[in-house]
Amino acid sequence: MIKNNTKLTKTQFIIMTIALVIILFFIFSNKFVTKKLIWEQTNTGLSTLTVNTIIANTNNQSILYAGTNTGIFKSINKGKSWTAINNGLSNPLPNIKKILYSFSSKTIFALSEGGNLFESLDEGNNWIFRGAYFDDIALKSSLNGTGFGEKIYILKNSWEDNPIIYSIDIGIGFFSEPQQETRTEINLFYKDLYKNQDKINRSNKKDINKLNKLIGKAIENNDLWYNNIINVIKINFLRKKEEKLPNGTLNIGEHITSILSQNSVFTWIQTDKMIYFCNEGFIFCEKNNFLRSLLKKEKINNIGNFVVTSYSQIGIPHIYIGLGFDFGKLLINTCLNVKSSWILNNSLGKLGFSPIYLFVYSRNNSMDSSGCYNKVEKEKYKIPEYLDDIVFAIAKNKKQNSVLLVSKDNAKKWTLFKGDLPKSIKSIFATETYDGYNIYLTTTDNGIFRTSINLKDLR
Repeated sequence: MIKNNTKLTKTQFIIMTIALVIILFFIFSNKFVTKKLIWEQTNTGLSTLTVNTIIANTNNQSILYAGTNTGIFKSINKGKSWTAINNGLSNPLPNIKKILYSFSSKTIFALSEGGNLFESLDEGNNWIFRGAYFDDIALKSSLNGTGFGEKIYILKNSWEDNPIIYSIDIGIGFFSEPQQETRTEINLFYKDLYKNQDKINRSNKKDINKLNKLIGKAIENNDLWYNNIINVIKINFLRKKEEKLPNGTLNIGEHITSILSQNSVFTWIQTDKMIYFCNEGFIFCEKNNFLRSLLKKEKINNIGNFVVTSYSQIGIPHIYIGLGFDFGKLLINTCLNVKSSWILNNSLGKLGFSPIYLFVYSRNNSMDSSGCYNKVEKEKYKIPEYLDDIVFAIAKNKKQNSVLLVSKDNAKKWTLFKGDLPKSIKSIFATETYDGYNIYLTTTDNGIFRTSINLKDLR
């Protein structure tokens, strides 16, 4: 009996071992699905290999615009070849750090590293200089294509006590073809704001005090209206308040680093320490206490050093914050309204990766409800459970190897794509195809790289 029991135990051991192997294999294989990618350089027509950003024409995603250290390039064949479109840009050609494409008005805005703003009304063939010393621009798109509610925000004096945000409502009377009356008002705004622009450019580039004295009457008052098309808001809740911190350093307040584009009635700004929720027009902004408590729990004193993305040209995305290599976590805002709920997501960290670059492509124009509404409210207002965000992440493991990971369920599960990534990545961008996505990487010294993924390959 004892001998038979011993044999039975060995049999059970073998069975249990096999079962354990199967379970471990299942668990490991479900961490992420691995696919192979081939990245190809697409630099035909470029006169530089330093490319800062890529953006698509939202009415035709085969058309792309690339901002480089020597102006702007355009592609009409999904990035296979490029043509310079620098007519009207300053000489020497500016280092373009940001490009925005207006969904309804078909206007393009380009901002240089030095703060020069350019505008094109004809798909980039000609550019108009609109002003200098701007710190950031953001666009609130018109989701229904009518132009109603579309705005461009321009940030100025971001490092001073009272930064200014100009809100230009290009959606009023400015649809697929610009109406002369609206365009005249916009031109008057730019002219009034920079009526001494030549003198500013010649002698006051470094003297901020003189510069502010030369700027027109537009910013002397707290707000300015041109037939409800343009207004100016002074952000005064970030005034410097000098105080000594426990470690003896001097805290001199916060400074705006960027405006986060959101296709919703609410807006968000990022400072060097925090993210603020604002109602439309930036008239009222507030810190999010839940976000502050999460950062405190993670022992993070400020959020200005981390990658933040809220990008979507058409849909309404979440805000994703990548908390650096030491953390390997994502902070995700789930509703983009006054309740401002946040989720601390460690899905990448559990896989051994930390996000370095993020890009969000939203295919849904409905507001997300996760963490915002109770069951009764969701049913009453027929609120969808989740936004349909596709999240692209360039991430690194502990060996500092870079990979591409893609999630189609708001960063819950990921597909890992193998393939040698280019060095010195500057940004990541994606466009939608009929069966998946084209992905573009810009670099500081190797131009543009492109690859494609199929939607069915995403876990």
